[in-house]
Amino acid sequence: MIFSQAVDNALPDNSTEYEKKLSEILTISQTMLDHAKRGEWPELTQIEDRRRTLLEDFFSQTITPDMASSIEEVIRQVMTMDKEVISLGEDMQKQMASDLRDIGKGKVASKAYTDTEKGR
Repeated sequence: MIFSQAVDNALPDNSTEYEKKLSEILTISQTMLDHAKRGEWPELTQIEDRRRTLLEDFFSQTITPDMASSIEEVIRQVMTMDKEVISLGEDMQKQMASDLRDIGKGKVASKAYTDTEKGR
């Protein structure tokens, strides 16, 4: 799995507490992407709240220079996953808008047919 490789590359073997938090942020981000790919938007929203809390907690601590490269790599990966989630969300919105237009057209056609039948 690409995600496992990403975590392995981002975090050294002797994981510290901050690295464990980064790993959890990555795991949640990947889970969010998986939900988006399956169209499970309510589930994605629920776990996004957890990730937001983790991010706020993580960045409220002092960041030292030796943490920078791990943090930079994780941020890069999270941003890549988030871009894909956003793209999938935009695609879903477009599909819903199209579906709603089709429903509207169907209602108009049905009404026109009903009106025509009443006039006979």
